[in-house]
Amino acid sequence: MVVRDGDVLRPPQVALAPQAGLEGATIQLHGLITDAGTGGTLSHVWSYAPGADVDPGARCDLANGETVAPTIRCTDDGTYSLSFTVSNGSASASAFNTLTVGNLEPEVTIGSLVEGTILPVSAPLSADVLLSDPSDNDTHTCALDWGDGSSGYNR
Repeated sequence: MVVRDGDVLRPPQVALAPQAGLEGATIQLHGLITDAGTGGTLSHVWSYAPGADVDPGARCDLANGETVAPTIRCTDDGTYSLSFTVSNGSASASAFNTLTVGNLEPEVTIGSLVEGTILPVSAPLSADVLLSDPSDNDTHTCALDWGDGSSGYNR
C-alpha cells in the first residue's frame, strides 16, 4: 500500500549544510534526509559547479556520488555550488548549498645548501629548491632573500 498525502505522493525531505575542506584533500560530504516521503528505494545524486573565484581548469573528483555521504577532492581552492537530490521512486527533492575549499600553502625545501655555510664573496652558489603544492591549478613565483634587504637571483 502506498501512503499518500492527500492525492499527491510526498517527495523526500532533504537538507544540505555548507561543506568545507582543503584543496588536494579528500572532503567528506554529508546530506540529510529528514523524511523519505512515500515510494520505493531512495536514490541519491550529487553534483557540483565551480564558482567565479575558482581558477579555470580546476576539477573535482566526486566518489560514491550515489550515496548520502560521498567524498570529493578538488584541485583548486574557492567556492563551489553543491546540489544533493534524493528520489524515492515516486518523487524527488533537491537541496543546494556551498562547498568552500581552502588554499594550502606550498611547501618549499632548499636542498644541497647547509644553513650557516660561509662562502667567499665571489664564490658561486647553487642550491636545489623543491616546491610541492596540492593544487594542480596554483602558479608560483620565486625570489631569493639574501638577508640584507636586497633580493634577486644575481648579486
